[in-house]
Amino acid sequence: LLSPITVSAVEEWLLCLTQNNAKIQMLASRIHREGEGCPFLIEEMIRFLKSKQYISSTVRTHLNMTTEQIQSVPLPLPDSLRENVVRRIQNLPSKYRALVQIVATSRQEVSEDLIRQALETLLNPISFSAEEFNQCLKSLVLSDVLQVRQIENQRYVELSHLWLRDILLGSIAQSLRQDYHRSLGKAQEHLYRQNISNILENLA
Repeated sequence: LLSPITVSAVEEWLLCLTQNNAKIQMLASRIHREGEGCPFLIEEMIRFLKSKQYISSTVRTHLNMTTEQIQSVPLPLPDSLRENVVRRIQNLPSKYRALVQIVATSRQEVSEDLIRQALETLLNPISFSAEEFNQCLKSLVLSDVLQVRQIENQRYVELSHLWLRDILLGSIAQSLRQDYHRSLGKAQEHLYRQNISNILENLA
């Protein structure tokens, strides 16, 4: 695999294709962030911008994007990557797959306690023993699906890549996503009922 490149390298890449102006740095920062510095993903994003004429494919001209477009235009991932990710997740054991989908649905770093409570609150509840949960997290971290950090006595879990969330959410049936949202809400109410204001803010 190619090593990640810096945001400066992305900016230089864009400057090979367009004339310099103040918006290049903004676009480079977004492409670098969403592509996580991966040359393959960045190349696909730039190819998409060319296909939409935001960047000329024939003449080195100014970037044909407004500031609002730079901030909001979708930068789609390659179909091959999407298909590979969906296949990998579908091939996971069902309990592992549900855990990953719960984390994706939360849209933020989530505690181990909240994950386990949410899984047990599903319409078809899922329970892990402590040993099973540890093995599941270890396997998903080694597979580069999740990342875990420890704060005092609690572990917090999130997806290992920003772009995984869009792919995963797009592959979850609407009814199941609703069940995940419901179970996450109930889990927050159960675990954090002493701080209702934070719950309402997180669920907004």
